[in-house]
Amino acid sequence: MANIFADLLALDEMAQKAGCGLKPELRKAMEASLRFPATAASPAPVTADMSGEMPENVIRLGEHDGVQNRRTEA
Repeated sequence: MANIFADLLALDEMAQKAGCGLKPELRKAMEASLRFPATAASPAPVTADMSGEMPENVIRLGEHDGVQNRRTEA
């Protein structure tokens, strides 16, 4: 995403010379996103925390082989 924002900001500089371009608020937000990239807000899961009982609607990926979701060729 950073490359896309950098490219758009470069294009915006050229567009500003022609009298058009991005909204100033959007430009500031894109520049801020490049300077301070977003990081995950939640802690990383620890294996020890995930080894106990799980709710009924949770399927452990290691136990599920995906056979029921596979297509059969007709």
